[in-house]
Amino acid sequence: MSEIVQAGFYGVEILSWGDAPLHLFEGIEIRNFTVLAFKGKEGACYDCHHAVIYRGPRKRVHDDDGHAYRRGERTAVCEKTYRILTSHPYKDNFIPVPPYINVPLEEAQPFSCLGEARPGREQGFEDARLRAQRSGGFGVWLLTDG
Repeated sequence: MSEIVQAGFYGVEILSWGDAPLHLFEGIEIRNFTVLAFKGKEGACYDCHHAVIYRGPRKRVHDDDGHAYRRGERTAVCEKTYRILTSHPYKDNFIPVPPYINVPLEEAQPFSCLGEARPGREQGFEDARLRAQRSGGFGVWLLTDG
């Protein structure tokens, strides 16, 4: 499986695994199995101020690139990782958090992709919250899948 990931594929999933070996070669079982994998994570990482929230059930998960996602915590991700995590096969596991103020890709800065938590103010949420508090208004933020 590591060879598939090293070849640039992501979302690697074993769909089927043969119950019995097809052959036995020098003590090694040769089995039939089917793998589903996706291409498209090539290229540089840019900061468009996207984030995701891992839904669970595990306390923390890591992807093949070493990004860590903690259950229920907003994690900053580059535009490319955001696109991947909000698409099949990951979209049911993550809540997308689009930026409050959109950053066009051509204006985005390089992103380190360390999977660090992003403070709300970096996505514009803090500014909106402060405006609501100053005006005496009540703010509700609803995160949806789009």
